[in-house]
Amino acid sequence: MTDEDEDVEDNEGYGADIMPALGVKQQPKRKRAMLGRTRTHNEQLMLRSCGICIGRHTCITSESVTQVAEWIKRLFFISESKPEYIFYDNNCNLAKHVRHDPWWGDIGLPVDVFHFKCKHKETDLFCQSYCNPALFPELMDGDEWRFNSSIAEQTNVWFGGYHSMCREMQVDRFNFFLNEMIMRKNRLLRVKLEAEGAQPSYAVY
Repeated sequence: MTDEDEDVEDNEGYGADIMPALGVKQQPKRKRAMLGRTRTHNEQLMLRSCGICIGRHTCITSESVTQVAEWIKRLFFISESKPEYIFYDNNCNLAKHVRHDPWWGDIGLPVDVFHFKCKHKETDLFCQSYCNPALFPELMDGDEWRFNSSIAEQTNVWFGGYHSMCREMQVDRFNFFLNEMIMRKNRLLRVKLEAEGAQPSYAVY
């Protein structure tokens, strides 16, 4: 495989015919070999607080709030399906990014309790003012949280067990394998929750 060097200017378009007249020597495009492979950055999972996974997204080069925000909008493309709250460890930056987007106007964006206590500074006024989970009393039942806001971190422990298996997979097998593992876990978890009297659902809407 080859990859064209991006820092070499393309002079074949406008003005290329006058370059020799100006005494500017045109440099040929260089090509360089790529002996490695391009790997993905991480996987994002959308989970209900009961643990049912309803979405997966692959971050290619980085986990940016821009692509996370666009993925969430694609996942909940039906307006009636939007959740009232979304817990995310980087919700303070996500909230800054989407504060002028009306789509997010009726969604609360608290940081999950674990990350808020360990990873977010008390001096961050925006985070403390808008993403502090204690600002959402409806999420609490007395002194206890109604929902497990750290379910994503707990699921990551299970999901990370497949990391070494997926390292050498091509994209088709990679997607098939992870989707299949998620669906199997969802089925087992649904049976467990229904036996406890809950009514879990796979549907986004």
